[in-house]
Amino acid sequence: MNVLITRPLHQAQSLKSLLENDGHNGLLFPTLKIKKLIVDVEINNYDALIFISKNSV
Repeated sequence: MNVLITRPLHQAQSLKSLLENDGHNGLLFPTLKIKKLIVDVEINNYDALIFISKNSV
């Protein structure tokens, strides 16, 4: 099976390797560029913080 991997390039290779170890063809096609963003947030103003991606932390 051909699988298009759209993760950022620095995160895609491990998934590609896992797929290829199972006999699939991983095709790298990164569609996002992860960039560090500096934000001044006062976390004491929030009761909880939820992160849904390792790139969001």
